[in-house]
Amino acid sequence: MSFIVYEGADGVGKTFTCKKLSKKNKWFYLKTPPFKKKCKNPKEELDNYIVGLLLNSFTIREKLAQGKTVICDRYYSTYLVDCALLGEKPLPWLKEYLPVPDKEVLLTAPWEVVVKRLKRKRKRSDLENEIIKDEKVYRKVEKKFRKVLD
Repeated sequence: MSFIVYEGADGVGKTFTCKKLSKKNKWFYLKTPPFKKKCKNPKEELDNYIVGLLLNSFTIREKLAQGKTVICDRYYSTYLVDCALLGEKPLPWLKEYLPVPDKEVLLTAPWEVVVKRLKRKRKRSDLENEIIKDEKVYRKVEKKFRKVLD
């Protein structure tokens, strides 16, 4: 049993990779946040992400206690990157309530590939639209993930 997390910018292939690995290896797949909710602004989206992290923490602990391997599409590092992008300070207490991954993997992809993938989505976030328009935005997000995961 182990807890594996895939992190990275939108459109790099986290969901595809996690779903394929979970199916192939019979691992428990989990996405953060575990629910879809329309948000009015990025701050509300960040608050929802915090709730999603806390909800997922219970599921992760439960599945690990059952001896299962959990593979998670986004987790705490995404929260840290989102805080950095929004100029918000991370909640100091949050990390102590979350199970610690055994392995975190940063996925990256060429910007052109990311743009193709994001353009196929019906609904896109403001950040996804910015990434499509400007490679510098994608590089900035990718750089923040590298910094958080180092």
